[in-house]
Amino acid sequence: MRHWHLRLLSGPIALALTAAPAAQMPAPQNTRDAARPTTGTAVLAGTLVSDDETSRPIRHALVNLNGGDIRDQRQTATDDRGRFAFTGLPAGHYSLGASKPGYCSSYYGAKVLWRGPSSPITLEDGQQMTVAMKMLHGAVIAGTIVDAYGHPQQGVRVSTMSYRTVGGVRRAEPFFGGGGLSQLTDDRGEYRIYGLVPGDYSIVASVSGPTNVETRIVTNDEIQWAQRLLQHPGQAVAGMTTGNPPPPPGPPMGYAPVYFPGTADASAAAILTIAPSEERTGVDFALQWVATAKVSGTIADADGRPAPSVSVTLVMKQMVVMLAPFSGRGTTDGRGNFSFAGVTPGEYTVLVRSAGRGDGPPGRAGGAAPARPILWAQQDVTVRGEDVTGLSLALRPALSVSGRMVFDGTTPPPPDLSKIRLSLGPAPSAGTTTTTVTMGGAPPEINADGTFTLTGATPGRYRLSASVPGPLSTGVGPPTTPAWSVKSVLSGGVETLDSALEISTTDVSGVVVTFTDHPTELSGRLTDPKGKPAPEYWVVAFTTDRTFWTPGSRRVRTMKPDADGKYRTFGLPPGEYYMVALTELDQADLTDASFLEQLAAASFKITLGDGEKKTLPDLKLSGGSSD
Repeated sequence: MRHWHLRLLSGPIALALTAAPAAQMPAPQNTRDAARPTTGTAVLAGTLVSDDETSRPIRHALVNLNGGDIRDQRQTATDDRGRFAFTGLPAGHYSLGASKPGYCSSYYGAKVLWRGPSSPITLEDGQQMTVAMKMLHGAVIAGTIVDAYGHPQQGVRVSTMSYRTVGGVRRAEPFFGGGGLSQLTDDRGEYRIYGLVPGDYSIVASVSGPTNVETRIVTNDEIQWAQRLLQHPGQAVAGMTTGNPPPPPGPPMGYAPVYFPGTADASAAAILTIAPSEERTGVDFALQWVATAKVSGTIADADGRPAPSVSVTLVMKQMVVMLAPFSGRGTTDGRGNFSFAGVTPGEYTVLVRSAGRGDGPPGRAGGAAPARPILWAQQDVTVRGEDVTGLSLALRPALSVSGRMVFDGTTPPPPDLSKIRLSLGPAPSAGTTTTTVTMGGAPPEINADGTFTLTGATPGRYRLSASVPGPLSTGVGPPTTPAWSVKSVLSGGVETLDSALEISTTDVSGVVVTFTDHPTELSGRLTDPKGKPAPEYWVVAFTTDRTFWTPGSRRVRTMKPDADGKYRTFGLPPGEYYMVALTELDQADLTDASFLEQLAAASFKITLGDGEKKTLPDLKLSGGSSD
């Protein structure tokens, strides 16, 4: 008998698995076989209480039910005693969740209340089931923001950034909690961010206001000159006319985003570790004045002529921009000039885009006017408190990606290929702390022979996504295999689903998107040491090839067993995989190679062939430790 043991200092417990005799599993039902009723005779009732020593009822919380054969999500609210009920339910598998402002969202049966999905609930016709749920009161971070002189500042946007390890690099990302992404300080300069889940956070404050505005601090020379003007108006005016003009104005200044405890450097931000339901007050810090600058230049068209009335955007590249992505927007004047004022120090990208529209020269015989081509330009800029002038950007036609679709299987291809979804998005990258600057293109052009063209792309690293519309999984229990799924996206013979589609300065052609109607399938059943279903755990399959332990890898897959302990996934590329069960899971951990390395020590290996449908023997939990 195989036995694995993994000792983890923190986080989820990797559990030892042993292979039990193969169980006879019923064939998965296809929800496309026939329409089933959306109402029934089952009843699901329950109570929602606080996750603390008081266990007090949570009143007026929203409870959501998904799954089964109900057409839409069902929602109800708890009463004064924390009770709720759903009636008239058809038989099936369901998921249950609850939310309320100031509290952390809760998922029924989850090992970590605020981290979904919920454990599946199985209802039979006529069954009446009662469940109990708990909800954690969200933590709070509160404080006061003052200016450089200690005066409270109203209207300052204060945001939380949560920390996690992605691709082996610890980085911050905006937290979307029960209290929202950010708060504005009140007239006393105070803020209060609530609904936070336990974890590590940093706090960043930024001044909201109009963009492209230059602010200067008055100098002593200017004040003295003005005082002389007031005391001796005639002499001051005479002095101005005899070569004694006012002194030059002070340098332009502005407020830069500041991290607690008072630094403009994101890497020096203090990390606050917040416990469950904790209320951390006194997180006070001051805004900082920094030298600002102008960024200006000229936009020319493809023929070198000035490009008037073209949209120009200045984008800050650092991660904090996700809170307020654009530092400035504007349009060129009649000579193709643009200018941004009040720009704080940092790394920026100037983005220029002229969208294609049907307002070109008239078509023949009164036909529709042809659309203008999409044009673009971009340039990186570093601002260090001094004006950046004389930028020169030339518009050029947007790039295209073209190719053909191939259907590998015995099922007839979709009758209307135009309904297939094709799109380009930024490729996941490891260790990046900056936003990916990409500009989306026009809708794809898909022809009846399977050829396609995507336009409007700019240089960058992309992931081409493709899907054939079909039934959607309810998210509860084993998913339903679609008629067609993507098998590969080849560009120049290279599989871009495992890396990226590189677009440089020329169009990309010859891309081959292959769909299959016989994807790999991996299924099985997870049980506890007594042989009972273990739906509260996770099953993870991940490739043994460490070169694919990257963010967004299609070779790392998680599976949540249903109420019967059954799990199932499809579409894993052929190859060798590790299999392991976890007591809890944060999806972000699976982008960390060091975390996967630890899991590998507590895993066993399987092999999937091309198009193979493999049902594993029952996997039995037989140990594990977290100490």
